Amino acid sequence: MSTVGLAKKTNKIHKILVGDSKANAPAEAKIKDILETAAADLKPTLLRPGNTKLGNKIAVWGVPAVAACPGRTALCESLCYATKNFYTFKESIHSRHINFAVANRDDFAQLMNADLRKKTKKVSRDIIRIHDSGDMFSEKYTRAWLQVMKDNPNKKFFLFTRSWRVAEILPVLEEMAKLTNVRLWYSIDKQTDFPAHRPPRVRLAYMQVAEDDIPAGRVDLVFRDSKVRGARVKKVGGALVCPYENGITKAGTENVDKAKKDTFSCSTCGMCWDELDGPKDPRQHYSGSTTKGRVSLVVLQPTL
Repeated sequence: MSTVGLAKKTNKIHKILVGDSKANAPAEAKIKDILETAAADLKPTLLRPGNTKLGNKIAVWGVPAVAACPGRTALCESLCYATKNFYTFKESIHSRHINFAVANRDDFAQLMNADLRKKTKKVSRDIIRIHDSGDMFSEKYTRAWLQVMKDNPNKKFFLFTRSWRVAEILPVLEEMAKLTNVRLWYSIDKQTDFPAHRPPRVRLAYMQVAEDDIPAGRVDLVFRDSKVRGARVKKVGGALVCPYENGITKAGTENVDKAKKDTFSCSTCGMCWDELDGPKDPRQHYSGSTTKGRVSLVVLQPTL
């Protein structure tokens, strides 16, 4: 990369991530340093352990929320969980800034492939949750992930994205959806409308923000904003509510084995990341109801 090209890229990253405040100059220098440093010397830490909800079988990768979310709506931006709580800690912000810089490198796919080959007790690398924060922010970056997915057919990848709303990114997402080791979810809310075309392996995840916020069409899974999780609801508009969030499934497994740290989580559920055949395909649980309700559903037992 030429010096001029590097400067433009660095300035663009800096503008997106930290603005023009002089107080953020160290962050700008760090980003520039990462772009200039040889991969052999950089040795970045890419995949990290999942949080309490994701569980201990899932590794995560994230970039800054909002700034790296070109398909976002005003609604999801205002409620984004990745702009609250521990995501606001200095260390968390810093790590996502570094990830964003790494994601802009020409050798990002090679770096991620190398990280996936690592064997450590702390991070399982068999199931990867792409973007616990942020999203597919450019065609080039999305293609890099597509290459990683193709290079690692024995790994399982899953992601939720609103970048299907970005014209240049959409065709790459459709290529991803064809891969059997990928579970691709189009994220929608009441401000996105529904996608004009949905590839066969793509599922729709709806963000519910109020009890009377019912999807205008058929969706496959519902995630509820924290303000509406008080009620115990298994289905909304006929679609399954995330078992971790519905107030029933997780509660039914809390005492299965107190000695285990991961009695119920995304790792043990598999609704979002496992094969699309059988009960792990949320469409199998669609009731056709057009209103919210406490429809019975077989409690998912943990598969530890």
